[in-house]
Amino acid sequence: MGLLSHISAFFKPTHDASQPQQIESSADIVPHRSARIVANIGSERERRLRSLFEQDGYQSRDISFRHLANCVLDTSSGLVVLNDGRIDETARHIASYFVDTTLEDLPRRVQNAATSTVPDRVIHVFHRSCGAYGHFVLDGLCAIALLSDQIRREGLKVLVPDFLPAWASNALADVGFDESKILRAQGTVRFRHMVMPSTVTATNCFLPSPTSMDALRKLAKPSDEVDHSRRIYLSREGAYSPRTAKNEADVIALFVDAGFEIIGPASLSFREQINLFASTRIIAGNHGSAFANMVFTPPGAQIIDLMPEHWVGYWGDSGTPERWLFNLTAACSHDYSVILSPSTMEGDPYIPNVSTKLAKVEAETDLDAIRTVLAGLS
Repeated sequence: MGLLSHISAFFKPTHDASQPQQIESSADIVPHRSARIVANIGSERERRLRSLFEQDGYQSRDISFRHLANCVLDTSSGLVVLNDGRIDETARHIASYFVDTTLEDLPRRVQNAATSTVPDRVIHVFHRSCGAYGHFVLDGLCAIALLSDQIRREGLKVLVPDFLPAWASNALADVGFDESKILRAQGTVRFRHMVMPSTVTATNCFLPSPTSMDALRKLAKPSDEVDHSRRIYLSREGAYSPRTAKNEADVIALFVDAGFEIIGPASLSFREQINLFASTRIIAGNHGSAFANMVFTPPGAQIIDLMPEHWVGYWGDSGTPERWLFNLTAACSHDYSVILSPSTMEGDPYIPNVSTKLAKVEAETDLDAIRTVLAGLS
């Protein structure tokens, strides 16, 4: 089959939501690492976290993709409406944090709001939460890495919604997708041909596939001319977060005394972050997206996660967000210590289909627990 015939067959729009085509099968992740919770709170949230960590491994999910014809994307929510007027179920969950997806007339309103039609063949990997670095890397870039050969072979353009920060475009350019290979979109847009992987459910962030991360490392090509000996503490200076620690200065002082470099990932380019984490043996910091860079750190590293008590249940009762770093360390074969500290929360849990704001959380980081973990470092 010639190239033009192959492309034509690949995009034959038989119906809006074709059968998924599998990229990667699910796998049982049996960790080769140690993990522990260090906490002295004795609260229900601590007990809940311990129960969530009782199963040491997890099962990654199948990763597949589908071809959609004449679908409409609302970039403000990430909602995708199919040509037959149904909401696409793959994108619904993440969209439900930004719009009430239970409204009966929502699909019609989205379709009617489309003001332009894009004829280009695109791949849509960046769901609405990919403005957060962890989702951008683990859901977005991992999907691009898995499908990179196909993207190039079929001439797909990577869809870049307008909510993505500027650093996202820089990161894409770094892995070979410059402005000529992306398509920017804002508002509500109809797409003639869209490829959408199952990672837009955010599954790969919470139940990461080792194959997807291997593909990302091959695409990103971290430097291997390093000695893997650095100790770094991830500062949140320059990055927005609703989670803070009121004794952060004391926390930093402890890590400095233990030989850690204080690093602000928000001030680094994507390439600088990749090479930094590739050269690191111990990574510590307040719970957050910068830890996603551990995919570039060789196996055997030690991860120290400073988690506020109110992160437990922050996103409702599913228990999935609390485990994302626990699961990621299992996939990467990194030792994991989570220090759970007392905190207060201003606001309510952030749950789907409810109009709310991200609650503010302030922790009093447990300095004695940090000393305990630091004393055991090799």
